[in-house]
Amino acid sequence: QAKLKNEKALLEEEYSEALQLSKEVEAQIQKEQARLAEIARQQALNKNNATTSGNTPAVSAGTWTTPTTGRLTSPFGWRNIGYGSEFHYGIDIANKTGTPIVAAADGVVSYASALSTYGNVIMVTHSIDGQIWTTVYAHLSGFSVGVGQSVSKGQVIGSMGSTGRSTGPHLHFEMHTGTWAGARKNAVNPLRYISL
Repeated sequence: QAKLKNEKALLEEEYSEALQLSKEVEAQIQKEQARLAEIARQQALNKNNATTSGNTPAVSAGTWTTPTTGRLTSPFGWRNIGYGSEFHYGIDIANKTGTPIVAAADGVVSYASALSTYGNVIMVTHSIDGQIWTTVYAHLSGFSVGVGQSVSKGQVIGSMGSTGRSTGPHLHFEMHTGTWAGARKNAVNPLRYISL
């Protein structure tokens, strides 16, 4: 009887451990499924944002193409912003939220996340005839690409929004010779390379 009692206690302990392990595994599986479902939801949302509103711009011949459709609301250079003047290191192109944003040239996504007053921003690094360039696409409402991804000229990379320091939906677009090292470094007037 004592032997059977010990065996019964041992079996009950093993059964309890198996139940505990099963609950832990089940919780891990549920957590991973929730994570994957959120990724799928974000991808679907970004895809819808990038493709349902507005038209993609026509891809122009040559190295560079216009990154979105809309009207120029603020050029490169000095501007008055209501409480003083500041130098604008890019151009602003306004349209409705969700308007597709495309890569201005072939390259690799070097940044895709929120960044200070830029809001949601994508940076693409390009190597053109041995020269490194960086293009910046700011105030986005959504991303269609991730860091390290190769993109082609005219490929949809995100959608227009009004994140960061912004007064309405628009694309803030910068071009830099070399790598991006802050807005003030290496910035050139994009209108020398693209046409609106």
